[in-house]
Amino acid sequence: MQRARTTLACISHLPSTAAAHLRTPAPETDAPVLNVATATSPRANAGFRRRSTNLHHLATRAGEKRRLGRPSKPLIALALLCAIALVACGKSSQDHLADARASLASSDYAAATQSADAGLAAGADDVTAWGLELVKLEALSRSGDGAGTVAQLSKLAEANAERISAADYSGTAQLLRVAGMKAEAIQVLDLGTKRFPDDPVIKKMIDDSVEASADIDPAELEMLKSLGYID
Repeated sequence: MQRARTTLACISHLPSTAAAHLRTPAPETDAPVLNVATATSPRANAGFRRRSTNLHHLATRAGEKRRLGRPSKPLIALALLCAIALVACGKSSQDHLADARASLASSDYAAATQSADAGLAAGADDVTAWGLELVKLEALSRSGDGAGTVAQLSKLAEANAERISAADYSGTAQLLRVAGMKAEAIQVLDLGTKRFPDDPVIKKMIDDSVEASADIDPAELEMLKSLGYID
């Protein structure tokens, strides 16, 4: 207690400026001080909520961009189909003829027919169109499409009478026989006889069927009868 009184007495004898300096608290610094009252005020909370909402929106948009940037499987498949279609559309009629012949050689008769039709639809020139029609005729006959073969051969005979030959009839009939379409083969031979009545190959093929009528396929026998070759 005595020491405290002595200290106060000493201070009282100091110059006024020095005493004032000792009694004044330390000045505030520029370092930021967390104001708890301000941090927990409604205004501060509202700002925090706004920042949280903005962050949530940014995250949601980023997720949407990632989803949009990743194409789905159906879209990929559609894009591939479009690419294939564009390639097919870019082919010439000569390209389709080459494809049709290649498919025919590999016994893919459906593909050969489709390529022939595509080449014809592409606006083929006269020579290429005739080649496409013949490939289609052969593909139909080899595949055993009797009705389609007869229709195709009749169309060619009407539109290209100067190009059709007796060999087209006899050859087509033979291909139909191999494919098991014997009745339709007789039908083709009959069409050939009407257009080329003196062709020896067509005549022999019909005669052979008539002579073997006792052992031939019932459908072939019925066709011979319906066409007047057998009573």
